[in-house]
Amino acid sequence: MRASVVLSFCLISTTTMAGGRLVGNGGDIVVCENSKNEVERIEVLDHYEAKTLRGQTVNLGDSNVSVREKIDIATQRMARLAPEHAQRYENWAEDFLTEAQFLDDVDLVDIPDSQHSILPKNCRIQQIINQASVLLPRQKRYTIDNYWWQQLNNKQKAGLILHEVVYRDTLSQGQENSLSARWLSSLMASENLETMPLREFVGLMQQLEFTALQIQNVLVDLNPRPDAAIEFYNDDFLKTGPVVKGSLYHHPSFFDPLVLRHKVTFHDNGHLAITILEKPATFRWSGLSIKLAPQRVEFHPNQSVKLAVINSPIQVQLQQWELNLAGHLQFYESGNLHLARINLTHWHSPYGLIRITHHLQLYPNGEPKSFQLVDDTSLPTETGSFLVFKGGQIIQLNDAGKVIIDPR
Repeated sequence: MRASVVLSFCLISTTTMAGGRLVGNGGDIVVCENSKNEVERIEVLDHYEAKTLRGQTVNLGDSNVSVREKIDIATQRMARLAPEHAQRYENWAEDFLTEAQFLDDVDLVDIPDSQHSILPKNCRIQQIINQASVLLPRQKRYTIDNYWWQQLNNKQKAGLILHEVVYRDTLSQGQENSLSARWLSSLMASENLETMPLREFVGLMQQLEFTALQIQNVLVDLNPRPDAAIEFYNDDFLKTGPVVKGSLYHHPSFFDPLVLRHKVTFHDNGHLAITILEKPATFRWSGLSIKLAPQRVEFHPNQSVKLAVINSPIQVQLQQWELNLAGHLQFYESGNLHLARINLTHWHSPYGLIRITHHLQLYPNGEPKSFQLVDDTSLPTETGSFLVFKGGQIIQLNDAGKVIIDPR
């Protein structure tokens, strides 16, 4: 008679090829037998540890819920806090059966990477799955002992599949035991994950030695960095953190995903506030396409661009302006231009064509607030009279379009 066991997943390093392992990790179950060597209970090791060591209750739906649906329950819990991980695990779980071979009349060699600390009395570990982390041609990723697989219910099968896909992730990050995978897969199978605050989850993922986590649509580097620490506004919103260089951020104002570097800062509503571009990016503004340089970009809480630097000078026709944009740009939350570094620019004013340079500041309604003249120019003042202002002079206008006279 074959014995009952608890399923876990382990790493082996007996055969190496192309820098990786041909045999990656094994899966075990905890099996408990009576004095007649009859199987009385089978439990997934992950679930047994979650219940015994952490007081968690595994809940993947009713017994009539399919394996696929149970996995969906777990990945949907994960998606609230880590959508990229959840999608990855969902995809790998979807392919699990096509990547597996089920063998009869075999005993899988136990791979001692589980480092489990407890077992129920009169129970033992039985290997049931072996995962290869490097695949040869026509080799299946998962080798499964079909005898034991057939003894499992849907919850146990779903738990093992979850463990395998999570362990596949940790193996790719260089982890050499299944402790982190067992922790996370059992948490996904528990309702505890549904209410876990983001701050607590991020701390847990750091303790489990995960290297990165998608937070608020940015791939955040979980490794501590003195120049870019992870900070939170509260339990549910990240304030700032180091970004994985080259990671992508999809922003509604840009044609293509932003490629990020160094660190990111968020507003307290979870929207991106400050980032540094790794590559130039093109955004939509006032019906135009503006290419930004790989420098600092800031955003308002409503996601509109607040500050950016153009990649190269560009000429823009905007209402009464023939703008020659040359550098830094600032925008109001409405999207209207606030400040611009400019080369020679023409203002089609009520007083004729006026040439300006160096900088331009506008009111929220698009009317000029401040600029530097190129030529001597006659303009109305706030007293009602016209005066001639010298070329090179910086002009300040009130919201009625009159020059503000400095009493000094």
